[in-house]
Amino acid sequence: GILFLISLVLPLDNTNRLMSVLIVIFYAIIGAIIYLVMTYKAGLLKDVFGDDILNKIKNKLRLKK
Repeated sequence: GILFLISLVLPLDNTNRLMSVLIVIFYAIIGAIIYLVMTYKAGLLKDVFGDDILNKIKNKLRLKK
């Protein structure tokens, strides 16, 4: 869904090899972020990593004031 919409904005046709590689890397990063958010919302990350590791990761990602 979302990656298809991005492909409408950044099409892969008529680009050189370097630009194609950069676009594929961009798609992979966006896809990974979407996957992580969906697994977090579904509660699957807690099942895989456990509460302790997930809390450590969340504490490291929080901005300190």
